[in-house]
Amino acid sequence: MEQQVSVHERVKTKGVAMKKKFTAEGGIEVTDEMLDQWAEPWEKGEIPEVAAGFVAGPGRPRINREETQLVALRLPVSLVRAVDLKAQKQGKTRSQRIREAVIADLVKD
Repeated sequence: MEQQVSVHERVKTKGVAMKKKFTAEGGIEVTDEMLDQWAEPWEKGEIPEVAAGFVAGPGRPRINREETQLVALRLPVSLVRAVDLKAQKQGKTRSQRIREAVIADLVKD
């Protein structure tokens, strides 16, 4: 079960750690010590077993198990605006909407 944590902020100012309290879902207080313990394997470049399969490495998460390729194309501004509007209404990105449209076109044949 994924545990959602509210935003954690620790700012170092002139070598002094400034701590801010925050709470995980279910009202569980998350301490700096807990965060340090969770961060340790990641800082060593080790991916904890619980995260295996969810992490692709540095950068954006993978959208597909298959390798992807960037495809650039030019569209009229009005079409881009229409895609963006529909994507926003559906809580999706422009890229997601364009991928869905391409897949839908390929599937119907």
